[in-house]
Amino acid sequence: MLNWNLNAFSKQALEKVPDLDVYVTAYSYENILPRLFGNGDLADLPGVTYREDGETIVNPEGRKTKVGDIPPPPWGILPDHSVFYTRVKSISPWAVCRASKGCGYVCQVCSDSFIPWDPRRPKLVGLELEELVEGHGAKYLSFFDNTFTLNSGWVKEVCSEIEGRDLDFKWFINTRPELLNEDLIEAMKHAGLDGVSLGLETGSDETLRGINKGFTLEQGESAVKMLRKAGVKTYISMMMGLPGETEEQMWMTYKHILKVKANGFQISIVAPYPHTPLYRDCLEKGLIDEGLEWDELCCVPRGLPGDLSLSQLGNSELLALRRKFYRKIYFHPRYLLPNMWWVAMHPADLRMAVDHFIENMRRLAKKVTFSH
Repeated sequence: MLNWNLNAFSKQALEKVPDLDVYVTAYSYENILPRLFGNGDLADLPGVTYREDGETIVNPEGRKTKVGDIPPPPWGILPDHSVFYTRVKSISPWAVCRASKGCGYVCQVCSDSFIPWDPRRPKLVGLELEELVEGHGAKYLSFFDNTFTLNSGWVKEVCSEIEGRDLDFKWFINTRPELLNEDLIEAMKHAGLDGVSLGLETGSDETLRGINKGFTLEQGESAVKMLRKAGVKTYISMMMGLPGETEEQMWMTYKHILKVKANGFQISIVAPYPHTPLYRDCLEKGLIDEGLEWDELCCVPRGLPGDLSLSQLGNSELLALRRKFYRKIYFHPRYLLPNMWWVAMHPADLRMAVDHFIENMRRLAKKVTFSH
């Protein structure tokens, strides 16, 4: 099992799930997995949790290995990528690529805080993309990097690899709004960029400062405008339920979603995962205790355990308000009309837009019991 959010709970995971043999917590798991599957001695492997003689053993990770020269994974094991998609089946055949790890920022809610940016060599990224697109027919690809545009020179080298290999596919990235400019967006668009996910998080500058995001509401709005102008779809990730957050501040987030006119959005309930600054702050303030069960740290549908809440709303109130936001936004003219106009200007996106609308209606019918 690999799950970076729950690495601190690897021992609990093995104790709760008898069928789970090994939990890999190593940051450099690409270097550990070949040794694991090569019948190596588990006692000699850093960053793994396993069982021995009825006892659960947690090996410390040790030194982090750079990811720069990691070769492409053996994608031939998964020959048919037509069965993969993200959210809607019209985004298929779909594939995923990790071109870098880490970020270097110290956002309060992120379990990767303090982990420096660690990129792969652009040529190796190009080789992997070529295999996925030419060898396996991938038409859409998501870069699973924390923050794809941290280094504009590296990004342009990756774009050059895509164009130099004449690869025809659409791709999506995650990044931060202040790390975008028109020149960089144009370079990525020319190489096939189709969508960008931005963690704008909230509609309050005060809240942004409180979670140490390092950008402003204005920068978020500006980034969405630049992307729309370039013909790149935008998806914004928002959150609610931060420590001390008021209902009024949550409504500011609702209004901000309508204001920025992104093509899509999500609203997650904040969960204080270990390894995050938020977790340490919540412990110090007595908002949670170390006995908090890992399987209760779920943004939906349960939120936090019982009626525990970090904000000024109880957990049940928080979930109800979140469902209300989704219902209101999905049918609001300020959300619907910009998306209808987008499809009119980009008719190739019609099928995808219809599929997303149907999926959104299913989400409402199920009372918004998931985040993405």
